Amino acid sequence: MGEWLPVSSEGLVTLFSRLMFGSGFEYALSVAIWLHLGTLFSALLYLRKDVRLVLQGFTGDKEGRRLLRFLTVATLSSAVSAAPLLLLLRGLELSDRPFTVMVGFLLIGTALVQRQPVSGEQSIDTRSALVAGLLQGLSIMPGISRSGITLAALVGLGFNVRDALRLSFLMSIPAIAAAQILPPLLTSEFAVSFEMFAGAFAAFVVGLLTVKMLLSAAERIDRRLFMIPLGLAIVLLGLLL
Repeated sequence: MGEWLPVSSEGLVTLFSRLMFGSGFEYALSVAIWLHLGTLFSALLYLRKDVRLVLQGFTGDKEGRRLLRFLTVATLSSAVSAAPLLLLLRGLELSDRPFTVMVGFLLIGTALVQRQPVSGEQSIDTRSALVAGLLQGLSIMPGISRSGITLAALVGLGFNVRDALRLSFLMSIPAIAAAQILPPLLTSEFAVSFEMFAGAFAAFVVGLLTVKMLLSAAERIDRRLFMIPLGLAIVLLGLLL
């Protein structure tokens, strides 16, 4: 569920692994990345209509091509911002607290700055993809939530909360798939086991249940009532880390 909520799932899993099992930082991070395989498949299943539309973009479908271009630009720009950060952060021991608190305040600030409710549909254009993608790449840092920072970016660009969540979830698919090359690179201790597959399956089940809940809530609840409580909860979590 951490992948969908504006909480750093990598940060929480890494923290839990280190406190409960004494795992090293890089090994704990590699496990957190592996567990995202479960949420990858839950996103593919729940958003199968959108995924089919993206695939139709390869054959010339106008709407599919627009969404395909958005995801391509967002994924490539994520790599541009994430790659140098990954090289910089390897081996460093960083606290999750300041980054988690920052994401919480970012969500609150986005909800407050955009005073008028969003009406109609915001254009899924290259500029939006570039901004959201660059910010998504920052989530390679401990404590920065991928879903939180992309949600704040897309809402700030003019998308309503439901469309922002939908695009954020779609952006997670290529990002998570690409991230799976990282675990064996982060540490030689990483090895796939039955327990790892069980954890990924649990992430799949929980992810499938919660993605529907979040999209339904975003459709029914006012934007501020949705984002401000989440932001406050994330700030509180950050202070407790």
